This record gives sequence, C-alpha cells and structure tokens, in this order.
Amino acid sequence: MLRKLIFLSTLVIMSASTLKCYEGSRGMVNGEDSSNFVQNLCDDNMTYCFESYNSNLTEVTASCQNMGTDQKLLDVCKMDGKCKERSDIDVTVCCCTSDLCNLQDDLKPTPEVPVIDGSSEVEQNSTEILPETTENIADKFVELNETMGLELELNGTKGGL
Repeated sequence: MLRKLIFLSTLVIMSASTLKCYEGSRGMVNGEDSSNFVQNLCDDNMTYCFESYNSNLTEVTASCQNMGTDQKLLDVCKMDGKCKERSDIDVTVCCCTSDLCNLQDDLKPTPEVPVIDGSSEVEQNSTEILPETTENIADKFVELNETMGLELELNGTKGGL
C-alpha cells in the first residue's frame, strides 16, 4: 500500500511540473482568418512557452519550448520584459514560464461543454493534444519564423530571433 501511495505521489509531482502551453497559429488561409490554438503539455524539463505576433495580430503563433528551440529564442527569455520586437519585419516574440501564458485572452480556445448522454460516461471535447502530435506545429513555427524574415540580423548577429 505504501509503495502504491509513493508511486501515485510521484506521478502527481511529475505531472505538476510539466509546463502546459498553447500551440498553434492564426493567419489568413484562402482569404479567410483561420485560428487553431490548442492546449499542449510540453516535453519534460521544458520551461518556456513562446508567442510571436505581428502588430495587428493577424499572424500569431504559439508553442512550447522543445529540445530543438533556437538559442536566439531562448535569449529572448533572458531579456527584461521577456519580449523582443522586430519593427523592421513587424514581429514581436515573447517568452513566459507559467501554464497557458502564451496567448492573449481573445485568442484562447474555449473548452466545449461536456455532453452527457444519459449513461455513466461523460464525453468531453478537449483542447489538449498529445506531445507526439506537436511536431507539425513546431515545423509551422519554424516555417513562420523563416517566412517572416527572422533570419535577418538581430543585434548584429545572423540568424534572426
């Protein structure tokens, strides 16, 4: 019984230490504004959530830090205010460290209300995705960074944000 309690306590502590960030993007698709943000548990030991956006919020990305996060993005997290504005390419990148901190309120997905079908089971539509499905989102984040010109010089160095 004691082993089971210790095991369950360890699971609770481990799950409490996993950062949860929004992941996804907003932008124009076929002439229409499209937004697809979801909540995501980040990989173990990742401590940052990222958001990038243009000045009128028509292009927004959100993501978790991962093992392949560029050092220049991590450097943003060390700055006062934890944001870096690139007015020459109309992009601001921000970094934060608390659960679901990386998206402005009006862009956050609203969880759908559970549907009860009369049985003992409750169906829920979740806005969470599993970590293994985030590769596509991470690729889109990299692609957006390249597209928006983040490969330009930043503070006298090559490589963008």
